[in-house]
Order: sequence, then structure tokens, then C-alpha cells
Amino acid sequence: MKKTSVVIALFFLILLCFSSCLNSAEWPQKGLGAMLPKPDNGTSYIIKNLDESFYAQVNGVLEEERDNYIDKCRKNGFSIEESLSSYAVYLFNQQGYRLTFYEIGKDYYTISLEAPYRMDSFWWPGNEIGQMVPPPSSDKCFVEWSNDEGFCIHIGGISQKDYTEYIDLCYASGFDNNITKTSLEYVASNKDGYNLDVLYEGFNTICIRLSAQNETIPETEAEYLSTKEDTDTVSVPETQVTPETQNNPEIITDTPATETSPQPSLTMGQLNALGSAKSYLSFSAFSYKGLVEQLEYEKYTHDEAVYAADNCGADWNEQALKSAKNYLEFSAFSRKGLMEQLEFEGFTSAQSEYGVNNCGADWNEQAVKSAKQYLSFMSFSKSELIEQLEFEGFSHDQAVYGVEANGY
Repeated sequence: MKKTSVVIALFFLILLCFSSCLNSAEWPQKGLGAMLPKPDNGTSYIIKNLDESFYAQVNGVLEEERDNYIDKCRKNGFSIEESLSSYAVYLFNQQGYRLTFYEIGKDYYTISLEAPYRMDSFWWPGNEIGQMVPPPSSDKCFVEWSNDEGFCIHIGGISQKDYTEYIDLCYASGFDNNITKTSLEYVASNKDGYNLDVLYEGFNTICIRLSAQNETIPETEAEYLSTKEDTDTVSVPETQVTPETQNNPEIITDTPATETSPQPSLTMGQLNALGSAKSYLSFSAFSYKGLVEQLEYEKYTHDEAVYAADNCGADWNEQALKSAKNYLEFSAFSRKGLMEQLEFEGFTSAQSEYGVNNCGADWNEQAVKSAKQYLSFMSFSKSELIEQLEFEGFSHDQAVYGVEANGY
């Protein structure tokens, strides 16, 4: 009986701790969040505030109040380059930090601030996947992930003009089906069922993501060529940081005047669902099942949600890894307990195992933390605490280590 009550009590303790982290009354004075002014209106919830990334949600605001805050950030230095999409506003400062505002709801929005990528010498996959698309002409990159199933690489030193020329090379390399194309993003598949997403991220950086996909929607060569002229004539700024560009930032829009409707092969619901999926993945980890359910909760149809999950470019193994690390940030888990939690979130057994195996957890130290959490709100004898940790999935040796490290 004690085991059950203890588990329930710990569960609510974890929720309480997690909620207190989200409902931050004070705007951060350190971390990346300290770079931004505090919103004057609404209630701010701090989701993450690290040296490399910051995420927050602001609730209870009018559209005008949101726009005023964006202007305030521009005056605070985020005025070097700006781009717009159908669901987000992107701003850059002189150091290359990217500030993103996602317009998720009518009365709330999310704020994302990302540090510049730590670029290394240029690298390109030498396997069969890497041969599917040509390597861009650059001398630096940041590899987010790469395996036999695909890759995601951020390439520096690429202007938007270079991006436009590069997607033409990708089209010539066989990525000429299921095309969704704007001045900032090119999504297409090849005959072998691989999905390519090339995104101009701003500040002379592109992201190239290649992975297998489950669904293709054919599009003809004529439809691609009919949009090529529009893209080639879009005004493309060279984002060199100078006093002139700082005072007169170039504005790049993701919906040029010449492009008045989405590609006929995709519905507006599919395009919006895909945008929402990418928005969610930019600040949280999701399983495939979890993302579909979240999109359906946002009133997208099942087919639209499935399309977005199939084409968002997510590596579900990496999402499981991110989710595992997120859980370990605010609570202690045994290996077995973390596996079960990830599977509960909708990850497959294989994906959950990947996340657990690569999260870097020291299970002895997790046992120490778990024992400390239990002792913080309830008294245990040594044998009872060892038994409780074993019930949580720790091995006997791990449980003994955790208990003895807490003074027994």
C-alpha cells in the first residue's frame, strides 16, 4: 500500500515542481532570456531558459500588444534581418541570435530565442543518403544529426540567392515530386520515397533535412517550372552586418506578391498543419503519435495531422532522446521507468530504447536523486527505501547505492 501512495505522491510532487518552473513570475535576469525585454502585457510562462536556447509563452494578450512587443525587441537590437512566414516572425541581431515569434493563438504566442549555431569545418555525409543531393558550396556547417536514414545539417555562408540556386540543383537531382515551394523553403520528395526540406533560416544560413517519408503527393514538372520565375525574381538581400543594414534592415517575406495561392497538390489545411507541426517541434519534443494527437487537438483533421507528422522532417529517435533529456532535467528516473514514460508518450519501444541508451544518464546517480526526492517528503527505513527504488525499476545494486549515498 505504501508503494502506491508514495508513487502517487511523487507524481504530484513532480508536477508541482514542473508547474513552478513554467509559471515563472519574474522575467529571467540570466540565461538567454535576459537578452529580451519583459513583455508589458499578458502572463509569461518560462518553458526553458538556458545559455543556448530560451522558450516562453505569453497568454492573455491582444494582437496589438503582441506587435508592440515585437517592435520593442526590434529596438532592443533584433533589427539586422527579418523574415516572415504564414505562422512566424523571425528577427536577428548583430551577433546572429534568432528571435522567433510563433502566432499560435488569437490571445497567446510563443517566444523562441536561439544562439547562433557553433559552426565547424564543412562536412557532408559520404554514404548513399549523402549522394542523393549535392553538397552546397560552403566551408562551415553544424550537424544536428546524421545516420543511415537521413540527416539534418545547418550550412553557413549561404545567401538567399545561393539558396535559390541550390534548390534548383536539388530539383535537378530528382527531388521533383510533392513540391511545396516558397522564397524561404523548398520541400520535395524523390521517386525512392525520401523527403527533402531545404529552409533558408536567415543570417546567411540554410538547413537541409533529408529523411524517408511515408506519403507522397505527386506534382508535375510544369507546376514547378510555373513557380520558378516567381522565386527567381524575389528581392534577396545579402545579409552582411554593417551600420547601414542595422539602421535599415531588409525585410524578406515568405509569401511574395506573385505567389497568391498554395500549390494545387496541397490543401490549405495540410500546409497550416505542417507549419504548426514545425512550430511545436521547435520548442518541445513529440512522438509521432503525440504530434498527431496535438494537431488534432488544435482542430486539424486526422488526415491533415497525419500529413504534417509524415512530412515535418522529424527524426523520431532524436525526438525520443530530447524527451528523455527533458524528463531528466526535472525528475529522477530508472532506466525502466524512463522507458515506460517514453512509451506512454507514444514513442515505440525501439525509439524509447534509443532515447534511454543515448541520454547520458548515470543510473546510480539517478537512484541517488530519486532516494533524495522520497526522503524530502516522507520518512523511510533503509530497507523500505531500497524496496521503493527497486519498485521504481532500479536494480538492487543501484537502489543500495542511491540509499547509502543519502546517509544510510
